[in-house]
Amino acid sequence: MKNRLTICSIVGYMCFVSFIVEAAQTANTNSLCTAKRYDSKGVVKQLIDTDSVELTNGQVVRLIGVQAVSRNLKAINQQFETANWAQSQAQQILPANTEVHLVLDQQLVDLDNRLLAHMFTSSGTNVQQKILAEGLAEAAIEQPNTLFWRCYYQAEVNALKAQRGIWQHQAFQPKAANLARHSSEIIQNWQGKLDRVFHQHGATWLVLNDWLYVKVDDAVKRSVFAKTHFENLKGQSLIVKSTVGYQKGRWQAELFEAWQLIVEK
Repeated sequence: MKNRLTICSIVGYMCFVSFIVEAAQTANTNSLCTAKRYDSKGVVKQLIDTDSVELTNGQVVRLIGVQAVSRNLKAINQQFETANWAQSQAQQILPANTEVHLVLDQQLVDLDNRLLAHMFTSSGTNVQQKILAEGLAEAAIEQPNTLFWRCYYQAEVNALKAQRGIWQHQAFQPKAANLARHSSEIIQNWQGKLDRVFHQHGATWLVLNDWLYVKVDDAVKRSVFAKTHFENLKGQSLIVKSTVGYQKGRWQAELFEAWQLIVEK
């Protein structure tokens, strides 16, 4: 502390500017995650999983924007262990008898008749942001429920880059783009250097590791990536969240939403 004070006394202006920048970044992140109003409230009975909560009134809430670690029969042992660990950690965020507030979005219930909602504690903490920031689940942002998508996107990006929670395990690390050799309807993280960018057949194509061709339809480019200059990203490492398939002699993925693309810096 003494050394820090001495340095700040010598270059006080720089320390002050650094503090202002950090404060501004924190304020900006918080503004993306803050609710302007609440639609209802309840009390937690139990955390069913890191993406589902049962309230004391019997209502089951499916948390918008997060996906719990899979426990299906094909999951490897590490996934089962990690899923159990993540749930136990999330229970510390939402212990029984916690009072919560709910913010509804466009779609109100899922196919299992669970209420879809963004959840906040009585102190204003965005529960989904907290879960994603600690790496306890993956972001799963789906239309039309995108009210806090920027908040959730940034929380996952930060956790992934810091390798917090599930992201510290090899099984959850992004896969190299050149390993996309089997068609899959499961959304995965594919990582690779952007080697080429070209336009063909009404779409911009991003080629990762000279293997995976990522399609950005012209309509999507105009509406979602209008301010993104893909040419300027050449040589950088990208992470694409997408399914993959083999079409027209290429392994392909496709971008529809901004949250599917992470530029590693």
